[in-house]
Amino acid sequence: EGDVLPVKKPQRRRVVVGRDVEVGAGSCIDRGSWRDTSIGAHTKMDNLVQVGHNVVIGVGCLLCADVALGGSATLGDYCVLGG
Repeated sequence: EGDVLPVKKPQRRRVVVGRDVEVGAGSCIDRGSWRDTSIGAHTKMDNLVQVGHNVVIGVGCLLCADVALGGSATLGDYCVLGG
């Protein structure tokens, strides 16, 4: 009767992790759907950090526990986020 059901878009891109990146326990990095999800070199992610699909994180960032970056967000270089 005209109902439109949601259709899942495949996540076929990559997660690209730079040099000397640390990812804490229980963190999740979603692979990209239209561009790669990218974590810049020397970035440190604490426990329980959520990185959505297509996110780009710059170089030397610090993401403290419980931070969440929504899909397609872009974070510049040397940013600090607290949860």
